[in-house]
Amino acid sequence: MAVAVIGPVALLTVWVVTASAPPVALDHDPTPVWVSAEQVALDRAEKGLLELAWTQEQPLTYRGPGGVVTAVALSPGLELTNGLPALEVDGRSIRVLQADKPLVAPVGPRSSAEELHVVVEFLTAAGYPVEGTGWSRDLAVAIEGYGREVLGVRGASAFDPSWTVWSPRTAGVVAEVTVTPGADAPTPGTVIGALKPFLAAARLSTTALDALKPGRYVVALYDEEFVLLEDGTVDPSRLADLARTVDETPTTLEVSLRPETAGTAISVPAGAVIVDGGGLACVATGADPTAPDFAEVVVVGGIPGAAYLENDEMLVHADVLANPIEVGVHGPCR
Repeated sequence: MAVAVIGPVALLTVWVVTASAPPVALDHDPTPVWVSAEQVALDRAEKGLLELAWTQEQPLTYRGPGGVVTAVALSPGLELTNGLPALEVDGRSIRVLQADKPLVAPVGPRSSAEELHVVVEFLTAAGYPVEGTGWSRDLAVAIEGYGREVLGVRGASAFDPSWTVWSPRTAGVVAEVTVTPGADAPTPGTVIGALKPFLAAARLSTTALDALKPGRYVVALYDEEFVLLEDGTVDPSRLADLARTVDETPTTLEVSLRPETAGTAISVPAGAVIVDGGGLACVATGADPTAPDFAEVVVVGGIPGAAYLENDEMLVHADVLANPIEVGVHGPCR
């Protein structure tokens, strides 16, 4: 089942480089895989063909406390997910934290929305679900429970998300692990393992190529019905009867530019214009197409509620997949 995902500035239709290996079924919700635009090459001579690939294994970095490693849960071939127990130090569980950047300080009522969002996702994955993404009593209770039951500390202020193994990717397959039980805990910042490379390819429109700049991000989403192979790619056998085509190109994944500002859930009618209004994405119809600083998103078919913002990214409902989606870029949209 292909899931269309677009950002407010570009559409990228993606297929995955696969290999023949025993499939491992996913048993969790879809998780995003972040790919840095700085790590890929743009070749306009190939009509917008862009290969998204990590040419090197992605590191897993220890950010936990000192002590003695009493157990290691990470192992080659393990599928990495947010909140996954990675190892134990002096009996305390150290889990995987995945975000755009690691957090290095305890969180509280004065923490930024970005920090709180990461912690809420982390706690939910660790079995301490929280409603909402801002600071709340529920979040304080979850932090207290995690700190007491997992870290062995008391008090909401004692929770420190830097007590983690940090990964720049939010999904993937572990390639190697270098830490062993009985050894001293690594110093913070030490690389203790790596994820296997991720391979995908995308065909972009001219406007999408113009919009993709070094330092920006694109995101690929695994669907829950996809099957992950041992090399971290997707087995296409489960997609044969569900595959969609755009410009005669089979699609199994969609990736998009990642918006740089947070937003709330919105409904995008056909022909709507997405305008960045002071840091909050908003919708305006009938806007002047010659005006600067906006991106036009055309959803063919006019399905109400076809697109919405979730976790800082624009998602398109699966019902519109049978129709092409075009994105025109006009100005920087900031």
